[in-house]
Amino acid sequence: MHIIIFFIFTLQQSAGRTEFYSMHFGNTCSLAVMHLDMINFFKKLFSNKSLDKDILLKFELDDGKMYEEKIKFDNFEERVSELQKQFHQPKALSEISFIYCLVGNIVEERFDKNLNKAVLGTKHFSPGTKVYCYPPMWGDGYENIKVIGRHRKSTRLITMVIPSDRVTNWRLKTVYNPFVIKEMTNNFGWTDKESDKERINEMLQWLAKR
Repeated sequence: MHIIIFFIFTLQQSAGRTEFYSMHFGNTCSLAVMHLDMINFFKKLFSNKSLDKDILLKFELDDGKMYEEKIKFDNFEERVSELQKQFHQPKALSEISFIYCLVGNIVEERFDKNLNKAVLGTKHFSPGTKVYCYPPMWGDGYENIKVIGRHRKSTRLITMVIPSDRVTNWRLKTVYNPFVIKEMTNNFGWTDKESDKERINEMLQWLAKR
């Protein structure tokens, strides 16, 4: 079940005024990807004593209905884990024969600013390597992405986070590789649902314009 997430919190001003701030991760993020990195971000954000420690989470479900819950920040991580289990219930691996997946290839050549010269592929992937790309996970406009691909110095499939501009030739594929299915299923990736197929096709429309 796909969920749109809003985070609304308040900053108490010394002059007595209250300013409202919100973070909207849009339809590129789901509750399933509220992982440790994002939770740590909120821990840093709310370490300021001037912040109201209540977080209002609003969830828009696929049927258009809204779910709303106010959570104390001290219980934020625990409650997110509970909601993950409630809304994200993947199939058993034995029941999954394929998944829909966003796939691309590592660029042939790119300019490395640190080396000040053109280089082939990336540090870990050879040019042209096929990579299986996870759904958006950080609300950053898909600037950095989690991928699965074969390491350039071995035949082993590895998981890495890389800038999305290292990938080209975006496309939708039906994937039968057991390792990729397992990794995606266990780490909140793509599934065999038609809604994932539709979402990938939507992503392809704006990825092609980059």
